[in-house]
Amino acid sequence: MATKRSFRVLDGAMGSALRDRGVRVPSSFTSVWSAASLIEAPKEVTQLHEDYIKAGADIITTNNYMVTRTALSRAGWENRIEELTVKACQYAIQARTAAGAKEVKIAGSIPPLTNSYQTRNGLEKSETEKQYKEIADIVAQYVDILLCETQPEALEASIAAKAASVHGKPVWVAFTLEDDFALDAAANKLAPVLRSGQSLEYALKNLEGINNLEAVLVNCSDPETCTLAVKEISKLISQDGNVNLDKNIEVGWYSNARPTSDAFKREKEEDGDKRPVEPEFDEKMFASQASDALANGATIVGGCCGTTPEHIKHISKLKQG
Repeated sequence: MATKRSFRVLDGAMGSALRDRGVRVPSSFTSVWSAASLIEAPKEVTQLHEDYIKAGADIITTNNYMVTRTALSRAGWENRIEELTVKACQYAIQARTAAGAKEVKIAGSIPPLTNSYQTRNGLEKSETEKQYKEIADIVAQYVDILLCETQPEALEASIAAKAASVHGKPVWVAFTLEDDFALDAAANKLAPVLRSGQSLEYALKNLEGINNLEAVLVNCSDPETCTLAVKEISKLISQDGNVNLDKNIEVGWYSNARPTSDAFKREKEEDGDKRPVEPEFDEKMFASQASDALANGATIVGGCCGTTPEHIKHISKLKQG
């Protein structure tokens, strides 16, 4: 008899999954990405959340990625940040209620302030702190977990986490990684690194002393790179060494189901309303990647760009061994 496995399942993509369902999702580089759906397609957003719950997700994430002042200014919506963030939270709550799944947790997205993968946001530190505080203060009123996600740079991630930490709720921080290994100068070896080129050890050290830090994750990167990063993070946290974090902090994995750099290059070159690159990993292949992540120390697994409720359904089946 197969041994049951204990882990938590995070949901999958919103933007790319909404596109798959025919919802207009404009470019994340020149427009507002899935933030448009909060106004134009609320039923579809709520239904997608509910479908992730039905697929076995233990945690769903609010659809306010790109609901930042910089991104919203592209549509002249910068003064609608509170309205749209609240809508994102409410749609997730409505989906949980409709699914009759009180046990499901809602993670409030605290996204990078400018473009995905942009390693310098161009803002003064005080302005970065102000904007992250604004987002965290809004989502904290509605959610169970504060998820600082797709963070490409260690300092910005720590600023986001500090803004989240004052609310007395679990704080999760997810780093996005270079898809190809880079030279970790400090360790003098090829290893997974942040989009900024910073080492995982450096990123973790920047999270030291942050209250309510419950999990460190990797996301929005190649599956295999994410798995190797999970292994490295688990090692850095569990061993006595240069990283001074609680050894009970969880490690999470929610990778893309496609080659990240190629997908974003294509989207940048094309009209933003067109479909992105098709996923490289089908549901079974992706679940196999998630299984590898679990074997290497992850206790939270889910999906990012290119994933759907079907991907999450196959991950959830891993609980049966």
